[in-house]
Amino acid sequence: MLPSFLITFREVIEAAFIVATLLGIMTNLKLYHAQRTVWLAAAFAALLSVILIGVASILGLKLHALYSGSIER
Repeated sequence: MLPSFLITFREVIEAAFIVATLLGIMTNLKLYHAQRTVWLAAAFAALLSVILIGVASILGLKLHALYSGSIER
């Protein structure tokens, strides 16, 4: 569990660096109107990740139940 947490933590930090770099470049170029797009894209990516984790967890539980024999046909 700890290795998974560390890998996920590293990836989140890396994504935050990328978003911060994009926002910093846009601020220096005075592209304030485009910053909203970066924030919306980051929020959409986070929401999509949570949804996919939920779907994968439900699918994993269904497959586990199927292969453990607890579902009767």
